[in-house]
Amino acid sequence: MPYDVIVDIKERNSDLYEHTVMVTLLSVLVARKLKIDEKRKYNIAVGCLLHDIGLRFIVTRYKNRNFSNANPAELFEYKKHTILGYSALDEESWIPEVSKKMVLFHHERLDGSGFPMRRRDFAMECRIIQACDAFDSYITGMECIRIPLQDAIGKIQEGIIHKYDRKVVETLLSKIAYYPVGTVVKMSNQAEGIVVLQTEDPKCPVVLDFHSGESEKKYNLMLQKDISILQII
Repeated sequence: MPYDVIVDIKERNSDLYEHTVMVTLLSVLVARKLKIDEKRKYNIAVGCLLHDIGLRFIVTRYKNRNFSNANPAELFEYKKHTILGYSALDEESWIPEVSKKMVLFHHERLDGSGFPMRRRDFAMECRIIQACDAFDSYITGMECIRIPLQDAIGKIQEGIIHKYDRKVVETLLSKIAYYPVGTVVKMSNQAEGIVVLQTEDPKCPVVLDFHSGESEKKYNLMLQKDISILQII
């Protein structure tokens, strides 16, 4: 996978398998961009693939729901999944120790507002999964209410101040297409069109003008700096 790839994804329904795969893809992509060595990238991939294994041991519903208004019993049951996942893997000698820590700490935050231990200091492997897991959870509704892609990007950016590692978030968002292929947009020149291709700039895709007829007029917004996207239609 090239370093300059832009990941083209949309908000989607919560599915544990898809979420796990996407968190792994995003985390390894971030690790590559940060020039993390091969052994650590392997450890990151293992931790990502196993990070939500604890969900199989809890009984409370966790898809597309707001846990901020859950009753204490449900909230306690939900928060157990990180500890249960770690405990299930603790004696597996083939799993790297940092990968196990990723399972335990993927819901922790740098300001101590996370769980289960309210820790503040983490290895880079854990910092990577914390941001990537939160981002994909927002757009899928895994363990939270699903929100649109652009709102998810905004939430992760807000988290730079207190919750997430700045370098990790900036690297992650440099790889996420702000306007996925298929998005219908209105541009600053008043033309309306559909995103058909990504460029190296996540906010500047190639847009096909709806009214261009057979000529198929396209705008490469990375090159045509005088035109920008005003809104999603």
